[in-house]
Amino acid sequence: MARRLNHRQIEAFRAAVELGSATAAAEVLYVSQPAVTRLIGDLERTVGFELFERRRRGLQPTEDGLLLYEEVERSFRGLDRIAEVADAIQSRRTGHIRVIAIPVYADSFASRAVGRFLAAHPGITVELETAGERLLVDRIVSEKHDVGLSTLSFREKGLDARILGSHEAVCIAPGGHPIANDEIVSMDSIAAQPFIALPVGNPFRLAVDRHASEAGAQLNIAAEVRTQPAICNIVASGAGVSIVDPVVAEDFGGTGLAVMPFRPSLSWNVAVLTPTRKAPSQATQSLIASLEEELAHAGDASDRSVRTG
Repeated sequence: MARRLNHRQIEAFRAAVELGSATAAAEVLYVSQPAVTRLIGDLERTVGFELFERRRRGLQPTEDGLLLYEEVERSFRGLDRIAEVADAIQSRRTGHIRVIAIPVYADSFASRAVGRFLAAHPGITVELETAGERLLVDRIVSEKHDVGLSTLSFREKGLDARILGSHEAVCIAPGGHPIANDEIVSMDSIAAQPFIALPVGNPFRLAVDRHASEAGAQLNIAAEVRTQPAICNIVASGAGVSIVDPVVAEDFGGTGLAVMPFRPSLSWNVAVLTPTRKAPSQATQSLIASLEEELAHAGDASDRSVRTG
């Protein structure tokens, strides 16, 4: 029949073996010497054999006592390892975080935030993947990913959405282009120029087209390309103008690209998405804070880049 062992008895036994006396064990356990003696005696009665030879100069473990001590040490090493892991989790030194973001953010502020986060927390691993809005939401709701970054805040069962900040689209043009001299660029001025657009059906393209239509303007589409960074490269080469997310324009500072505000403005929220049924880990909470900080920094940098080229 399995014996019921008392954890305090095991502590007293372990300390007595390592220190060689009940008095020394009592000091490290902050109890009296008679209490240690009693605990060891109770343990001996429970296990059914003597653990020590009582000598004038202290306690000498019996052979059976040493066998038990070896097992006790293995158990305590396991507890120490558990404590180390708990400490690593609390101090963000271990963990695995799965992040999914729409491409425009994965390739800009999110990847910068992940890089800085990993440099500060080298024991943590991060997966950063990209997806469209619908697939991204499905991945968060199904808990295949821990954190999502989207331009929209969703109301959906199984999903928590928190707005990290808001962005306002900017107009970009080649450096020295006449439109860059306007204090605020109008939608009519943009429509009068060759316009470099995202493909039809892209959510950002849909928002820009709808915004232009509401302003009574018809964009003069000169080219359609798959990504906003590609748009910036084409515009910087002198092929036309465009409207992009400010975090993308920020990455092209120093390339001669002129970045300007335009009216009527086009703005949206940036949201972080997490599964409702699973509370974010300590590491995930830290990464979300890093994403929020990087997004704020990107917004500030984009404000400073306006009209500087």
